[in-house]
Amino acid sequence: MLFEVRSDSSVPKYQQIIDGVINAIRSGKVCRGAPLPSASVLCREFNLARETVIKAYAELKGMGIVNAVPRKGYFVATESVAHTRKVMLLFDEFSPYKQDLYDAFRDHVGTSVVTDIFFHHCDVWSFKSLFLDKIDYYSLCLVMPFEDQAVAGVLKLIDPNKLLILDRIDHIQAQGSFIGQDHDAGLFAALTSGADLLEKYAQVNLVFPQAREIAMHSSQAPLVIPEAFKRFCREHKIRHRVLPKVGQVKQGEAWFVIDDADLVDVVEQAREKHFTLGKDLGILAYNETAMRKIVGKGITVVSTDFQEMGCRAAEFVLNPTQVRYVVPTRLIRRKSL
Repeated sequence: MLFEVRSDSSVPKYQQIIDGVINAIRSGKVCRGAPLPSASVLCREFNLARETVIKAYAELKGMGIVNAVPRKGYFVATESVAHTRKVMLLFDEFSPYKQDLYDAFRDHVGTSVVTDIFFHHCDVWSFKSLFLDKIDYYSLCLVMPFEDQAVAGVLKLIDPNKLLILDRIDHIQAQGSFIGQDHDAGLFAALTSGADLLEKYAQVNLVFPQAREIAMHSSQAPLVIPEAFKRFCREHKIRHRVLPKVGQVKQGEAWFVIDDADLVDVVEQAREKHFTLGKDLGILAYNETAMRKIVGKGITVVSTDFQEMGCRAAEFVLNPTQVRYVVPTRLIRRKSL
């Protein structure tokens, strides 16, 4: 037998199996592709409950150390056993601020975790296929969902202890964990903190595309954003519009944009008309990026802290206990507003 499972040990039996397999691989007793003792053999040899063996192999499978082949058994998947768990990241896209989140996560989580990243691009079929086909191979899954009833249904199929919702907290399970931003109350509060900047303009226009055909377009942004924006404007008696695309910019107006393409459009029009940002024309952008710090001497943004989100996600992976945390949204003042 590759390892022993002792009934007089203080270590849980399922953990002894995990440690036994890892030590057998580390010592060279077995290598990649080698078969492991079946559940029946281990149950008979060490007088174990089948559930104990299945739990141990499920953990090893989630760590990426073991593969399960239907009707054939369990096999060694890798000789690399330095990590303690394997994590799946399922993102919608890899925008600049998602890059900040990912970099902070990787820096904070260290080398004890193997991380694989996938992208669903806000496509229901891709989301369902990636999620359900691969979740069994990971200890934990960190997922950025999007607004669709089918997505909510898929999330309910997963053990909440294995799942962390990132960014979009409007899709959390009742007992699940999340680390995200509040696109409604958080946005409203951030806009309120900058009311003095917005009130000086004759009109504020939010560009929020309605077409949902382009997965990576801001049409996939939470639908509560325009509602929070309109509520803020009504409360502060600010004339406002929600538009599907950028129109002709006019002196004395402000534009609130989400996509970089729309930001570039407004800035280019302002340059053509020789408008001074923050005086003749105002610009507010959603989500902080490096580019927005320098365009037009700095673009004022409403943003959560994606680096904090990444660090907190890493802490969850390293110590997977339930977490329900909203990363604050704030207004960063610059020359454009």
